[in-house]
Amino acid sequence: MTVTINKKEKLETALAKLDKLEAGAKTRKSKSFAELSGTLAHVFKGDPVRIQRKLRKEWDR
Repeated sequence: MTVTINKKEKLETALAKLDKLEAGAKTRKSKSFAELSGTLAHVFKGDPVRIQRKLRKEWDR
């Protein structure tokens, strides 16, 4: 996120913007590896070895 501070802004206004940004960064929820893994399971269907061999054949062309 980018915070733009103008020259004409008061110090209190600029500091309030920074405080709001810091508060938002602290409350951000990060996802665990378990939540992120397996997201492509529905994209590639079938035998993983056959899929990989098919992809490698494309590289040889």
